[in-house]
Amino acid sequence: YHRGRIPLETRLYGKTYWSDNRNETATVFQPNAVDSHSVLLGASTAFLSGTSLNVELSQNSVEQTIMSSRSRYYESKAAFTVTQNLWQDALGEAMRGQARSGELAREAAVAGVEVSVQEWATSLMDVFYASWLAQARVFTARDNLARRERLETITKIKEKRGTSEEPDVLQASSARINASVQLAEAEQALNERWRGLVISLKLPESWIHLDPRLIPILLDNPVPAARAACQKLPAAEDGSRQTAKLRQRELELQAAEKSLQAAESRMNPDLELVAGVTANGINTRERSDSFTETRRFEHPNWLVGVNLTVPLSRHAEKLERSQALANRDFASAMASDAKEGWRLDWINYCADLERMVETKERLNQAYASQARRARLEERRFEIGRGTILGVIQAGDDATGSELNLRNAEASLRRIAWKVQRLHDGFRGQIAQWKKLEIPGL
Repeated sequence: YHRGRIPLETRLYGKTYWSDNRNETATVFQPNAVDSHSVLLGASTAFLSGTSLNVELSQNSVEQTIMSSRSRYYESKAAFTVTQNLWQDALGEAMRGQARSGELAREAAVAGVEVSVQEWATSLMDVFYASWLAQARVFTARDNLARRERLETITKIKEKRGTSEEPDVLQASSARINASVQLAEAEQALNERWRGLVISLKLPESWIHLDPRLIPILLDNPVPAARAACQKLPAAEDGSRQTAKLRQRELELQAAEKSLQAAESRMNPDLELVAGVTANGINTRERSDSFTETRRFEHPNWLVGVNLTVPLSRHAEKLERSQALANRDFASAMASDAKEGWRLDWINYCADLERMVETKERLNQAYASQARRARLEERRFEIGRGTILGVIQAGDDATGSELNLRNAEASLRRIAWKVQRLHDGFRGQIAQWKKLEIPGL
């Protein structure tokens, strides 16, 4: 933004100097000593119309000696100069293009920050669901261990009754040990994830010693909103709800086009119309009287002219245009890729969302069936109608079905949030998250 506004910047400047001239003269009518003091204040600015304005106000005090005669006078001067570009920056075309390019680039940078915030939010979601899955694996492993412990107890009872043999007891004991190992590994993974969360999120270090199995994690439900979004007008076609990524690429393209427009304008010869007026006042007695004469505009000096500059090779202009053209083509490709990628992601995510909804329902049914099968196999074995391998296999299948269901639940929510991000960029959710306040943090 600041780069685009540089040509429009108003500049204030001042000059002051003292001169004591004792140079040898060519004739006796020339001053052989000149002592002068000068102060000048000025301001210059430019406008989007390609017009430049320069204003200067100066005050000189001159004491000169001709032969042996010494005299002093005061001179005030006011100058106003207006320059209008007519060709290279025709009526401000290049200047407006460069300024607008800077504004669009700034808006694109703001959109890029919004994209980074969305990516940060997505990473936090992944951390949340990974933590929930780690906790769910612990609970699943705990249930599996409980089944194996019951199986070992039943097998030992049956051995005492003579309806089971030692190999069955060893098999049940081995299954129980394996289940306890799996539970320990799941708890270790959960503890490591919890410690990582405490450190990475800069939570109080005392929280490291908390038992993550006791921390309640309530799953959200973004699925209904995501399914409804898939039935609405895609965000890519709705400018008011355009995603930050698409908006960033579109703004970058517009900025590059404006910059190219300015560069192409600068390829032309530099033709300027210059108009100026100067007024001065000289007084030998009082400094203020010279200012009065200048203010009254008693002695005007008018100037009108044309400046024409034609670079022959124009290497600098060609370099700027080549770079601007390359940037425009690159930005155009990125904008097109972002839009096509958005369309593809929208179709895929919405299709994956519906598929995962059906998958979750099927896995839920499969888990209910496998859990019931595990209970029935345990009862059959208890009354002597089943085998210990059948009970172990049913328990393993029930555990696997539950883990598949939990993974599907997390995956379904991840996809739903991806749809939400494509739809509105988490705008409503991020606004709520920013307002969260956690006591003690």
